[in-house]
Amino acid sequence: MADSRDAPPKKNFLIRWSRALGDAIAGTPAFLKYYRLAILGAAIYVFTFPNFLWTKTTLWPLAFIALAPMLAMADRAQTAKAAFKVGLVSGFFANLGKLYWLLHTIHHYGHFPLPAAILVLALLCLTIGSFWGVAFWANWSMSKRGGFSIWITFPLAWMLLEWWMTVAMGIGFPWLAIGHALIGWLPLAQIADVIGGMNLSLPVAFGNVVAYEAWRAARAERPNYPVKQAAGLFAVLLVFLVYGLVRMGQIDKQMEAGETIKVGMLQGNIDQNEKWSEGNRVKTLRIYRRQAEEVKEKGAELILMPETALPFWQTQGKRLSRPVRAFLSKIDRWMLVAVPTRVPNEDDPEWPYKYNSAGLVSPDGKIVTWYNKHRLVPFGEYLPFKKIAIPLVTWLKTFEPLEDLRFSAGFYPGEEYVVFDYPRGRFGIAICYEVIYPSIVRTVALPGVAFMTTITNDAWFGDTSAPHQHWDQVRMRAIELRRYFARSANTGISGIIDANGRTISQTGTYVAKTAVGDVRTMQTQSIFLRFGEWFLHLCVLACFGLLLATYRRHRRRGA
Repeated sequence: MADSRDAPPKKNFLIRWSRALGDAIAGTPAFLKYYRLAILGAAIYVFTFPNFLWTKTTLWPLAFIALAPMLAMADRAQTAKAAFKVGLVSGFFANLGKLYWLLHTIHHYGHFPLPAAILVLALLCLTIGSFWGVAFWANWSMSKRGGFSIWITFPLAWMLLEWWMTVAMGIGFPWLAIGHALIGWLPLAQIADVIGGMNLSLPVAFGNVVAYEAWRAARAERPNYPVKQAAGLFAVLLVFLVYGLVRMGQIDKQMEAGETIKVGMLQGNIDQNEKWSEGNRVKTLRIYRRQAEEVKEKGAELILMPETALPFWQTQGKRLSRPVRAFLSKIDRWMLVAVPTRVPNEDDPEWPYKYNSAGLVSPDGKIVTWYNKHRLVPFGEYLPFKKIAIPLVTWLKTFEPLEDLRFSAGFYPGEEYVVFDYPRGRFGIAICYEVIYPSIVRTVALPGVAFMTTITNDAWFGDTSAPHQHWDQVRMRAIELRRYFARSANTGISGIIDANGRTISQTGTYVAKTAVGDVRTMQTQSIFLRFGEWFLHLCVLACFGLLLATYRRHRRRGA
């Protein structure tokens, strides 16, 4: 008989965890009560964007007060650690509400059991929440330890967060910076062609300080209302508004002078789970063939199809496969064909490089140029941190409920940005969520494109607010670059956005549909197109400067 000390103390282990779980549940009301201001702010934040209650409209003015309850709690924290916790809780609930649709993606397409999918979403929001925590920690440190004014520290700390969301861990996920809420009133958003859409978060963050200080004045916690600061914010927004109205008029004239290109956009509404089955591959070809002929009859000169629309692997450098050549044989139009592709690997011929690609095909059916997607979706298109992720995924799949997990498609990122030399105007492309990265889209447009295209497969998101959130970010890119965008999406939204960020045409979601519209060529060079995220970098440098000054002041006091 084995010594009892050799057996793991299962009973004690279960008792400890059950007690911990019981304590957590019992403590939930107290937790919610303590962090009520943080959670209130998170709820307001969610409704500044397309959300789970209404997808097509936003309450964008709420952006100017959404962070104020969080700030009120963090500013009264006794330590930087406590301020960090406020940011962590705020960021967790805010992003849980904004990114709720990822639950559908993880559960339905990742094949995670629902409890596991909820856990994964919670971990993601907790990670993003920790970034928010750092921003609130930085604000508390600069204002309390450094003695700098909160009117400066909070907006700069928030810009540090927005910057970090684009570069974090080499992945980044800048999905809807709070300044993007201003797309709800286009004239206010036009300044994005100077400073960039992400940097609209600076006046929004300042507005939240105004709201917080006004709340303090109402509670007699400060002697007077922040009238001067509110007037300053109003003056800045008035400048934005006047600039926007004037600039929109200027851009309207430039658009009228541009050459018109009629673009057709295909929206097959193909079920993601069925697209690659043998019978549905042929069906998919027929759907897109019919739609291509439809937009051709309506006068389309250039035809776009959604991301990886055709479920047939192609080899770059060789002729298109027979099914795709047959598909193109009678179209007789310039077409952007979206397919997965392979490139031979000389080091290991059995494992070719795989890309998420789009190729410009001439009317005679020949590929002119391939573009390979650069910014891939983590876990969906590639596994980040492979040394950790691959063993972890392998281990997870040994559990019966998780044996059907799906992660990476094994794609490689593209190595160079490509401009398509279409005879009537050079154009660039952003595939799927590349369009949420201002720096990527700017890099594509820099060589002098006349218009932009973006293709996506938003079927992953389900019938949620995500496609509408995605669409709004394309509108912001159009303003930054002062270029038309033509967009083709598998399940919608497909359509055309002009150089002022206006929606010229759009389809609904989850319908098989085509759209034909006019894109106008543009040659203007916006300040953002020429100099990129110059304003964001200045803000980040200023924030690091204040943090360094805070450290030195704190150290001198300690000495």
